Amino acid sequence: MRLLNNNKTIALKVITGIAIYCAFAISNGYGQKVVKETIVMGAQGTSAAEGGFLDLQQLKLYDVNMATLNQGGIDLAYTYGKNTGINFMSPSSTAFKSFGQRYREIVFEKWNDKNKGTLIAIEGGNKEMRKAYRKVKSRDDLIELYKKAAGEVVMREGYNRLRHGPGARITRLKIGDLVVFRSVDRDIYAIGQIVNHEDGYSGSVTVDWKAAAGN
Repeated sequence: MRLLNNNKTIALKVITGIAIYCAFAISNGYGQKVVKETIVMGAQGTSAAEGGFLDLQQLKLYDVNMATLNQGGIDLAYTYGKNTGINFMSPSSTAFKSFGQRYREIVFEKWNDKNKGTLIAIEGGNKEMRKAYRKVKSRDDLIELYKKAAGEVVMREGYNRLRHGPGARITRLKIGDLVVFRSVDRDIYAIGQIVNHEDGYSGSVTVDWKAAAGN
């Protein structure tokens, strides 16, 4: 009987230890799930086939009208510029006033919940960061990748703040480039690689996203 009780005690301690470890791991980001999705985001033109506003927690896309009903869940948007090409912006960016009447009047002037986010662009020729992107498996990986990108971006040859970030908007991206993102308000980290682009105000950009939210 004593042996049986001892075995039960040992088993209970093991289970308790596992539970504590799991709770610790989750609280530190080890257990956070990375969601992956290829998403086609439409530009600001009224005839764009896809919406241009993205919820990175759910990897769900909205057009400007539906995004307005879900302002608190929007992390970034895609817009096209004749001179700036592919643009990504967080809702807090003042650049929404420069991308047509709809976006100016609806988002820039009327949105009350404008989530803050920081974007960093990495050229597709950066082999080290491309390799890091492919290896992303956890939220911790995304956090480390973001920190590395933020620490190195200003030292890049040909650095331009509007082009490369860090900031609420990045511009002139190309196919193959990486987009690194941190949501200040929603504690989300993400990275995406641009895999296709159709020019124009009703065109689109296709991005392979990896993202993870906090607790």
